Amino acid sequence: MKQGITVVDKSWMLNASAIRAAKQCVSVVKDEMGIKLLLSNPEFYFLLQEYVDLTQSQRLAEAFKKLQQYADPNIAKAAQRRQAKDDNVSGESVTVSGKTYARFRGSKEFSGLYRGQPVYR
Repeated sequence: MKQGITVVDKSWMLNASAIRAAKQCVSVVKDEMGIKLLLSNPEFYFLLQEYVDLTQSQRLAEAFKKLQQYADPNIAKAAQRRQAKDDNVSGESVTVSGKTYARFRGSKEFSGLYRGQPVYR
C-alpha cells in the first residue's frame, strides 16, 4: 500500500442513496473545478472534503453534507486527523488566495496550486 493513503470503510457505497449523493458531489466538482473525481479513487472522501474547504462552494458543501449522512462517522474523524497531521508537518505555512497551506510536506516544498490542490515538489 502507498504511504499516505488511509484505508477507510466504504460500506456506505452499498446504499443507492449514498451513491446518488456521491455522484452529485462528483458532478459539482466537475462543473466548478473541471476535475473528474472518481468514486473508485481510494481517497475519494478525503479529496471531496478538501475540495469543499478549498472552493467554499455552497453547492458542493450542500452535496457533501448529504453524502456525510451515509458515510461512516469514523471517515470524518480520519479526515480530520489526516488534515491535522498534514498541517502539522512543519510549523511554516504559505498563504495563497486567502487559504493557508503547510510550506513543507515530508521532504517536499509547496510550489503552488494545481486545479485547487496544493503541489509539493
